[in-house]
Order: sequence, then structure tokens, then C-alpha cells
Amino acid sequence: MKKSLLSTALFLFFLVWVSSIASAQVPIFPARVGGAVTVDGTQLTQATDTGYTFTVTKQDGTAYDPAAEDTDGLSSSDMYIIDIPIYESTAQPGGAQPGETAIIHGFLDGNELTITSPANGEMTVGTSGSTAQINIEAQLPNLPEANAGNDQVVFSGNTITLDGSQSTDPDGKALTYNWSFISRPAGSNAALSNSTEASPTFIPDIDGTYVIQLIVSNEKFNSRPDNGIITAAATTRLLISTNGESYRTGDTLELYLNVIHPDSVTPGNVDAFIGIGLPDGSLYFFDSSLNLRSSNISDARTFTSFATNVTLPTSYTFPGPSEANVDSNGDDIKDSYLFFTIVLPQIPTGDYIAFGALAKPGSVQAGSPELIGNSSLSFFSYTP
Repeated sequence: MKKSLLSTALFLFFLVWVSSIASAQVPIFPARVGGAVTVDGTQLTQATDTGYTFTVTKQDGTAYDPAAEDTDGLSSSDMYIIDIPIYESTAQPGGAQPGETAIIHGFLDGNELTITSPANGEMTVGTSGSTAQINIEAQLPNLPEANAGNDQVVFSGNTITLDGSQSTDPDGKALTYNWSFISRPAGSNAALSNSTEASPTFIPDIDGTYVIQLIVSNEKFNSRPDNGIITAAATTRLLISTNGESYRTGDTLELYLNVIHPDSVTPGNVDAFIGIGLPDGSLYFFDSSLNLRSSNISDARTFTSFATNVTLPTSYTFPGPSEANVDSNGDDIKDSYLFFTIVLPQIPTGDYIAFGALAKPGSVQAGSPELIGNSSLSFFSYTP
């Protein structure tokens, strides 16, 4: 009796197992296509493929389901790679039939390229699991060109006017405008008066850097983005920041430097002071050779200047676009100057301050400091 029951149970298990296999979907491998991409005679690489995407559609332009596309940039071999889903009546009814004609499309910032090779972008879909190399040659359309205007250095709190009126279209077509903020200082609520007009305004409400992007469009194509940088401050300032808030032995400490003189009428003359405050309260100042010099905290005459009697031009900011070499806030835009870097040895445990200040020339050495603007403080800690 027990043997009969066991046999019956095993038989039922076998039926369930066979049924589950029969109902499971067999994986449908795609047909893969890829190759090099040359646009207007220049081959694209991973370093130059920003904004490009590639797709394969049916001959009438209808998308496959799932989509056959490459939207994450060229491979490490500088090739596009697209997996074309292959038709299967139940598992993949939106796939391609092997042997049918499909079309390769290329886009730059949403604008379709003209594929010249293969002719009209035509290709033949391979079988499931196949691979084919099809190199693409393409031409850019005649895109309009966005011009976000000159970078500006301004007083925070003032109304700023942007100027996109120098944007152009190669065929003289009318343009529409699309402005947006790429980045703003933390805590800023700045807003554009009208993002679709040629010259909108906004009020920089917090000291710092505002990166504005303009894209213009004609009736068919969008331009590549053009960025404008607006640097705002309530007064002339030297800003010091660090690449972290806590460090250990062997970590790299970086100090970043920015200088802003927003006055558009009067140049500024300053002495610059940059240094480090230690946990015991002592202050060390960088000299012009980036050596740290000790000081007597109660006697300003012992404070060493980094630079003396420097003239700041009107509407001045440092670093400019060609001098900025570090992204200080993680928005992928270089906005600061790497002033000093060190791999930390073992140093006293505790809280440190990186500081910077501007002063009227000679006033600190005379023992009566006259600061220009506010001093800048950046706090960090160290543990072994």
C-alpha cells in the first residue's frame, strides 16, 4: 500500500514538472549589430559621443518591442551596440523576423542624423544569436546654434538679464528658446521670469555660481546646449572650501579657491590671506610659495599674506572657465581652482579650519586689519 502511494506521488510530481517545463518561455536571443560611427568625416569615440543615441526600427519606422536601441554611449571599443529582439509568437510578438529589412537611426540631442552608409540606414536582420558589424557613416543636420550670452559677475540680490538674442539658424528660420538652470548654489530658490523668451531675468538670491543652459529650436531641429555662468556675491570675497569634512591618515586633503569681485565700476585692491587653524587654536598661513608659516594669534602683524596689493578688475571672478580645474559640488561642472593638495600624514587629532580673507592692502601688517567682505571658513576633522 505504501509502495503504491509513493508511486502515485512520484507520478503526480513528474506530471507537474513536465507541465512547468512545457509552459516556461524559452529564452529568445537577440540579433546583435554594432560598429564604428563616423559623423561628418570624424569617427566618434567614448570621449566625443555625448548626446548621441542609436536605434534600429522596422522599415516603416515603427519601433520593435522591446526597443532596439543604444542609449548609454559607445562601448570601450568605440562602437555602438544594439540588440534587435527576434520574433516569437508568444514570448516576443513585437520582435523582428530574421531576414527582414530594418533601418538604423542615429540621433544627436534628439535630432536625427542622415545615415549615408549603409545607404538610407538599411540593414538585414540576422537570426537569433547572430552578430554583425555594420559601420555607420552619417551627416549632421543644419542645426541652429544657441548662444547663452556672456558670463556675468554680479551682486547677489540684483535682477540679472540673460541674453540669447545672438543665437542663430543657418537657414534664417525663426527660433524658439528654452532656458533652464543646470546648477544653483545650495538653498537657492532663484527662478527664471520666462524660460521661453530670448532675454529672461532672474534674481541670484544666494552667493555662488549659477549655471544656465539655453537650447534653441527651429521648426525641425534643436540646437546643442550652450551654458552661461553667472557668479554672484554680496561683496568682494575670497572663498575657501575642502573636498571633505573628515579625514584619516593617508587621505588626500584638497583646498579649493574662488575669488569674486562683483563691482562693475570700481576695481579692487586687496591683500589675500589663506591658512589653516589647528585644534590647539594656533593659525598657520600660506605664503606665496604655499609654505605654511606660523603666527601669533594675538598679533595680526605676524600673519603672512599669500598675495599683496593685488588688483581685482571690475566684474571679476577667479577661476574663469579656462582656469577652473575641479568640480567642487558634484554637478559635473568645473567651478573652482585646486589651490593646495596633500596626502595627510599623522597629525594632531581634532577639528581644523581652512580659512581665507581679503584685507585692505597693508592694514594687517600694520596691526589693524580692515577686512574686505566676510572671511571664508571651511571646517573639517581629523582622526588617525
